Amino acid sequence: MKNRCLCLLAMIVLTGLIIISSCDLNDNKPPYAPGSPVVARVAGDTLMYDLSWSCGDPDSDPLMYNIHFGITNSPPLITSQLANRFRTSSLLFGTTYYWKI
Repeated sequence: MKNRCLCLLAMIVLTGLIIISSCDLNDNKPPYAPGSPVVARVAGDTLMYDLSWSCGDPDSDPLMYNIHFGITNSPPLITSQLANRFRTSSLLFGTTYYWKI
């Protein structure tokens, strides 16, 4: 009986060690903050603009960007996307717009 308990305990410990050793101990690092913002007017006779920025991830994970855009200094979330570029719809002349990634 004592040998069975020791054998069972050894199997449990061994199973735990196998599970722990198979886990990835590398932590996922956070992405870099978006930077280098660029605002470029779309060619033609419109008030449309392309907003773009640079960003990356030290682990090369894909990034999802939350695009905030509007006329208040705390603009609402309007979309989430993988691309680091966003094209505005036609804007109103003389209006100040704010954006945040």
